[in-house]
Amino acid sequence: MQYESDANGNSYAWCSGSVFTSGGPTDSILVVKNTSNSSNLHIDKILVSSSTIESFNIRVATIDSPTGTSVRPVNLNTQSVNVVDVVSVHTETTNNESGDLLATLFVGANAPFVFKTDGLFLGKNRVVTVTSNTSAVASVTIMGHYKNPNI
Repeated sequence: MQYESDANGNSYAWCSGSVFTSGGPTDSILVVKNTSNSSNLHIDKILVSSSTIESFNIRVATIDSPTGTSVRPVNLNTQSVNVVDVVSVHTETTNNESGDLLATLFVGANAPFVFKTDGLFLGKNRVVTVTSNTSAVASVTIMGHYKNPNI
């Protein structure tokens, strides 16, 4: 991630901000979908926190059109003007239990947790979703970088 940020300006973060979850996996707190025709999106880490003891489900799926409130990707190289090929939303209400369960994370109240996802990459139209399992005020940040597999 450091190299892609320094050399190519291709490292990004997506943050849900503080989101109230209604209990059960009814809303995805954050969804990030790679729409690039030429590059894979490597997910480097996922940061989760909650106002209460919480469990989060992380899934990998294919979702045609995630719905919810748009999330702007932040380029970690502030000198870069690269435009990213991604759809990212928070409070996604349509596709919450879609896809393969990658991990369930158990987090203490007000105790942020970092899940390192070495080796996870999303090809075109693949998504990573994070849902919570109870009512809470929660926040999710996904950090990753783009890399062309042919270079």
